Amino acid sequence: MLSKSQIKHIQALRKKKDRKEHQQFVIEGRKIVHELLDSDWDVRQVYCSKSYALKHEPPAESEVIEDFLFEKISSQSNPEGILAIVSMYAHKLPALESIRGIALDRIQDPGNLGSIIRIADWYNIKHIICSLDSVDCYNSKTLQASMGSILRVQVHYTRLEDIAEQTSIYVADMKGQDYRDIKPLYRGLLLIGNEAQGVGSWLEKKEVTKITIPRQGQAESLNAAIACGILSAQLFG
Repeated sequence: MLSKSQIKHIQALRKKKDRKEHQQFVIEGRKIVHELLDSDWDVRQVYCSKSYALKHEPPAESEVIEDFLFEKISSQSNPEGILAIVSMYAHKLPALESIRGIALDRIQDPGNLGSIIRIADWYNIKHIICSLDSVDCYNSKTLQASMGSILRVQVHYTRLEDIAEQTSIYVADMKGQDYRDIKPLYRGLLLIGNEAQGVGSWLEKKEVTKITIPRQGQAESLNAAIACGILSAQLFG
């Protein structure tokens, strides 16, 4: 039986400050939970609703609870009926002189971050480095958009100003050179800026390569995740 205190704890993990305090997060969905159980992440508890257990064989590690209780702990409007409480990984920032990855400056949309994590996984990019004021990678919408790729891509948070001089930076910019003229990237970072404001003013003092996706139509801009996908195909493909 799920206690009131357990329900309160799981509900609290919807907030970034509580996730950070407890170093735990909630992940939902049949596919991603089964991927999780096959990984080396520290799974604290798995919960399944009774209706889920009637349709699917619940994992041996899971606790089956009443549907109305599952609805209380789920953050989804139409939950599949399975979720897990997971301990956060203490990822260490990799050696920057040899890194091949993606950097994100003040990305705010959780869906964009989740899609970029999925893009990184597609191109076997193991590291994403985010500015400290970017959206939390353990946000439920980010996890959902990542489609399980969060389990294979390490997301780090740090001051981008402090690392920009330690590796090559290729920044998405409307006034950069044609991305198709850039050779595949074996070392360095592809930097994507904020959805509305681009990259912060700190970049003006750094030596970077600005690259752009030439516009042929009338659209004002590209979604950050779409731009990241197009540029990744050239730089990491």
